Amino acid sequence: MSVRFGEFTLDLEASRLTGPEGEVRLRPQAFRMLEVLVQSAPRILSQEELLDQVWGVEHLSPASVKQAISEVRQALGDDPGHPRIIETV
Repeated sequence: MSVRFGEFTLDLEASRLTGPEGEVRLRPQAFRMLEVLVQSAPRILSQEELLDQVWGVEHLSPASVKQAISEVRQALGDDPGHPRIIETV
């Protein structure tokens, strides 16, 4: 299954993100974060929900969520000051 958003395609079966310039590489946790966000849109997810869905029982700190979100934003070219794709509320 593939999901398109903006200029990007997220291929869930192949665990691949492609954009206008080709494949975009993400660490597994960042890819999983993007997958959870895309599949949950437009619902707002709490840090706790993101920790549960991305890391499961291996609960890390909220800083792990921030790091993964930052990595995804960078890969998508999304400015955290003026987000187009991922918004923190």
